Amino acid sequence: QRLLLVLSIGLVNEPIAHIILQRAKKRKNGGEKQICEGSFFEHYKYTIDKLVTMGLINILLACYENCYFQACFNGFEQQMTELDHIFVSCAKSFSLLQIEEIKQVVSRLAEDTIELHVVPMKYTAQFPFSHLLHRLCQKQLVDQIVNNPKIMALDETIKIEDVKTEEIKMEEKKTEEIKTEDKSQSITKAGDKSTKAMQSAKLLTIVLAEFSSLNDCSEETCQMYVTDVIMETFSIPINVVSLLKDIILCITCTVCGSISLANCETVLYFYGDAVMQYITIFSLIKEADVSQSRISVEKTLSPFDRLARITNDLCQYFSNINIDEFILVMHRLCVAMTPIISLMFEFSTKHKSREVEQLLSQCRAIEVRRLCMAHFGLAAFSTETKDIGGQIHSLSSIGLLSSDEVIPSILKAAESSGLLKQNKYPHFIHDLLAIAKKVENMNNEKEQQAYKSVVTKLFFDTEKLTATTSNGIAMVKLQRLEEMARNQWIDKMMDLDSSEALLLNRVLERIYLDSTTTVDLNVNMLKNNRVIEKISKLKALLTKHTYWIAANVDLMNFEGNNELFKRLDECVSLLSQFANEDKKLEYSLHIWFLKQLYQLKGMDWTQALITHKHIRSTFPIFEKDELSAVFSKLDFCDPLLCSFDPFIRMYGNIYSKFRKQIFSSLKNDNIDIDYNDKQNFTPLLVAASSIVGWSATKFDKTSLSS
Repeated sequence: QRLLLVLSIGLVNEPIAHIILQRAKKRKNGGEKQICEGSFFEHYKYTIDKLVTMGLINILLACYENCYFQACFNGFEQQMTELDHIFVSCAKSFSLLQIEEIKQVVSRLAEDTIELHVVPMKYTAQFPFSHLLHRLCQKQLVDQIVNNPKIMALDETIKIEDVKTEEIKMEEKKTEEIKTEDKSQSITKAGDKSTKAMQSAKLLTIVLAEFSSLNDCSEETCQMYVTDVIMETFSIPINVVSLLKDIILCITCTVCGSISLANCETVLYFYGDAVMQYITIFSLIKEADVSQSRISVEKTLSPFDRLARITNDLCQYFSNINIDEFILVMHRLCVAMTPIISLMFEFSTKHKSREVEQLLSQCRAIEVRRLCMAHFGLAAFSTETKDIGGQIHSLSSIGLLSSDEVIPSILKAAESSGLLKQNKYPHFIHDLLAIAKKVENMNNEKEQQAYKSVVTKLFFDTEKLTATTSNGIAMVKLQRLEEMARNQWIDKMMDLDSSEALLLNRVLERIYLDSTTTVDLNVNMLKNNRVIEKISKLKALLTKHTYWIAANVDLMNFEGNNELFKRLDECVSLLSQFANEDKKLEYSLHIWFLKQLYQLKGMDWTQALITHKHIRSTFPIFEKDELSAVFSKLDFCDPLLCSFDPFIRMYGNIYSKFRKQIFSSLKNDNIDIDYNDKQNFTPLLVAASSIVGWSATKFDKTSLSS
């Protein structure tokens, strides 16, 4: 009531600048009353009126931000009841519209000055409180929907049967995890991403139910909302906003099947990386060319086809620019295209589209153009070099995986050009295959078989297909063999003494050493070559143990080290795997085990550990000849003496005696510094000096300095 009384004076149709000027003139002439003048009731009335006015201004500042009131008034004028209903429902929400507290109340009430407030204005909004709603939706997705399994379990699409099926298949997945570990670093797989997005959109719809009309917005109103979110979130030119809005709405329709506020917000969360890459592509186009470029947004096409057409037109722009301009943008462009192409492949199986084929053809041409520039330079497009860039483009135009002869023919063309150095062939092959996997649909069986055939040829016929050095051939073979092993493409049985078996062993060792899962000897990754795989597993497991032993064992005091004996027990079990199968392999494995310890700690340290009486009494494999023809050949080595110590030859037993005495004194912390035997002083000094420099001992600085 008091506020209505204050506002009853009506509108003041006078410019603010004129009011301030008149106020200043009155103060200058002394015509204005001072704040200390007047009765108590006048002061009381003035204070209350100003207080309620301050409260009203704080509310209006929140409602006028980004012209939200204007969006509501536009709804009145255009008879769009949605906008005014949305404005009212959002304004009633304490969780959404938070009005700031009035600051410095007393000092502001005491001052007799005119207060001017700047309304926050980042853009002119079309949808009431759009940036507040966007912030609320993203917070709900992060905090309560996506990362909360209990809320996810409320969705009717998640069945208990699915959980049971997953438990049954856990053992089968152990093998699959090893094969696909390098591809499973993302939170969700591509196929599961859209399903999770749809489930999250349903839950977000429930959250937004407290705001009446938000879940019933028309498509036109949702377009206004998306436009506001783009203006708020992304810094892009005005002439790109409408195009990016169409892209987001096309992705929303493709993923969720319809356009709603909850669906749009969910797509911005799950497919935000693809949206950002579109923005990157827009930033690579000259601003003057954006408006001039012919980018189609045909409403007659399906949303997925429209998205493919827009992307295709963007790629067409980069295909038409000259080579000097292309060099400046090619790397960022190809990086940006990666998640976009993945998005197209994700839904191309559901939506058979000619537009996607045209898009992939454009992407293939761009990637091949970048490949030629990266490896051949500008000479790739010169007539003097027979336009090798044009040749490769022509060969790849039908599809890099349309047959298993396309990539070999490209390699032959690159070799005949003379522009590619021999040591650069492995890099060229690696990049060419990466492009093939990126721009060709690897979900199709035909492309999969063609790619498998190419990789297999590159491994077994490397010398015929490439003109690289011997080191380059080995690198190509290793790269391809790892891919073959992870995908179980090795159909040939390899002889244990062959070079291919050696490479396979190296590849499998690396895979198992890098694996974050427990290596199980009973779970095989390969269909054949099981002996090589077993050797690789044993070496990987033994390597992890040897590194721990080398870092944590003190030869002077390890009898109470339970972890050491636990690990040695596991090592003995691994070293005995070939005891009843192949003595030759067992012998080689034992030699290899000693070699690893030698490399880490040296020969004396290794021999002292293996021949220690406590170790040999606990683990007979290190002593008995029938259990190991390697470890039993090692003679006892005193950890206090070095078998290659040259001073033993020079000073004989007196030197050895001094070393043992000094070691004993250091260990018992009982050092006799009063020594008067000058005749044997030199052997004593040499013994003390050699102990200080011996890396295997660990004594405190005080004892050593004594």
